[in-house]
Amino acid sequence: MKTSVGTSTGAVGGTLPGAAAGTATGTAGGTVPGAPSGGPAGTGEAGAVHAAPPRTSRPAPAETVDSPRIVALAASVAGGRDAAVREFWAETEGQGTPLVEPIPWDPEHRAVTFLWRGTEDTRRVLLLVNGLVDRSHLVGSLMRRIHGTDVWHLTYRLRSDHRGSYAIAPDTGGGRIRTAAAPEDGPADDFQARLLPLLAEAGPDPLNPRTVPGRRQGAGSSVFELPDAPPQPWRPWAPAAATAAAARRGRGERHRLTSAAHAGRRARWTYV
Repeated sequence: MKTSVGTSTGAVGGTLPGAAAGTATGTAGGTVPGAPSGGPAGTGEAGAVHAAPPRTSRPAPAETVDSPRIVALAASVAGGRDAAVREFWAETEGQGTPLVEPIPWDPEHRAVTFLWRGTEDTRRVLLLVNGLVDRSHLVGSLMRRIHGTDVWHLTYRLRSDHRGSYAIAPDTGGGRIRTAAAPEDGPADDFQARLLPLLAEAGPDPLNPRTVPGRRQGAGSSVFELPDAPPQPWRPWAPAAATAAAARRGRGERHRLTSAAHAGRRARWTYV
């Protein structure tokens, strides 16, 4: 599905839908921990021969917005309401993630908030949303943290018919949680290099029961679907009990092939 990457130019009674990080959420919840300044890295020399499809930078950063729920939580925390975070996690565990909220002045899009519950050792959290992450500029996919809490979050503005997968990679390398007051030292390209190892650690969202297997025996990914996503009867991430009656079942086919390399006839199966 396509996602919008432009910035909205109008707002009714609130923050612009395309507001960059550092508006209400950024003020109450802090900026990206350890994020240096600097743009996307280069994509290599022209005409280079790649063993695999080359990775290129996104034409523009994926559009982020403020989540009303996160803004309200940050305000409660700032106001000294100690039970706010506990109530937030209880509610989130009950309804699952990501959080999907309407944008009153933009009915064709939703504010989709991805969450991670950190620990004292969590230094940063990398969110890898398929089609939105720019692997040449990973700092743009770092979650923000509400100061003084274990709530890490990042909210995208997505079309209401979006369906996609994502994985989350927390960095718990030890030490205290970094905040905006204690940024990483060094240039942006060095910080990018420090983030790259996190890609191998990414896994499903523990608060989202909808998962799909990973490629190359990876940990897998989580799946999210917005309200207007087109019907897809084949949904391997859905609970079996809920979809057994409507599931489209395939069939296995056995073939006998003559193989010179294997010196004889061999059996092959395909699943259609």
